[in-house]
Amino acid sequence: MPFFACTMMLNQGSIVRPGNWGRIVRLIGPAHRDWQREIILEDIRKTEFPILPSRLESAFVIDELDEAQYYTANFAKLSLLYEVALIDDGAPTHEADWKGTGPYDNTNEWARRYWRGDVVPHPETTLKLRERLTLSRLRIERQVV
Repeated sequence: MPFFACTMMLNQGSIVRPGNWGRIVRLIGPAHRDWQREIILEDIRKTEFPILPSRLESAFVIDELDEAQYYTANFAKLSLLYEVALIDDGAPTHEADWKGTGPYDNTNEWARRYWRGDVVPHPETTLKLRERLTLSRLRIERQVV
């Protein structure tokens, strides 16, 4: 089962709709710390990988528990980790290296790596650090302690 990191306390059976990340980024706009990265990723997706789901419309899950725990311990320290089920069978998904979204360069090759699904080595860990975008709703199964 995949895992979902979130700062909210959710009950078993709660439904998480995709697109909250994109809603927040759009609401804050250029003042959002990740605005530029998300705009570049979305532009590259639209022009070169149009069949893949948009990050701005997706929910994000991590399929491996050790990778999910690494993410919450090092990058989302205020988040709770939940085991989830994807509700919508056949909803578009895309697996990518979540830590590979940078460094920025003029060629935007980092964004193409993301949309190709390239997993790059990260010197601080042997984990692969993958995330899966999904347009499926998520059902909270349990909190991971």
